Amino acid sequence: MSNYRLTYSKAEDRLLLSIENGQTSAALTRRLTRSLLQTLAKAIGEQKSAASGKSEALRNTIMGFEHAKATTEAFGEGRARREKHQAPDPGSCKVATVVELAVRQSGGAILTFKHADEKVLALNLNRDGTYLFIASVAEMATTAEWDFGTIASWLEPAAATAAEAGAKVLH
Repeated sequence: MSNYRLTYSKAEDRLLLSIENGQTSAALTRRLTRSLLQTLAKAIGEQKSAASGKSEALRNTIMGFEHAKATTEAFGEGRARREKHQAPDPGSCKVATVVELAVRQSGGAILTFKHADEKVLALNLNRDGTYLFIASVAEMATTAEWDFGTIASWLEPAAATAAEAGAKVLH
């Protein structure tokens, strides 16, 4: 699973996603972030529907539990944490204009962030990492006061306490 750091730049009003100690960074606009969350949640939901063949309500309940378990375990085991951290220099970040999504049968996803046709960075996430990424991005969007509304019925809103504290999410 990929290690990444996610911060919010108030001056740029963008989420900054970085890997490799901040050497490789992509800036995510509000519009791209909303679309990414919706598309990723939909893809995971469709994959879960195809695998289980159950009703939408049951699928959403199962996905809600899986999401809660993945995020709770990641924070409980120390694989993810919130910390104050200096964001990468926004001038060194390329604005992601496209995100290519490849969903794996095992439930994970590969996200390739591009600026025009140039690959900026890629995240290779397992199933739990995908849930954690969605939760982290949704939490940072709440911190940024981006009102996305409901992204998916199985995804609960980010905790207000983290948003109020201006916490940074690190994975």
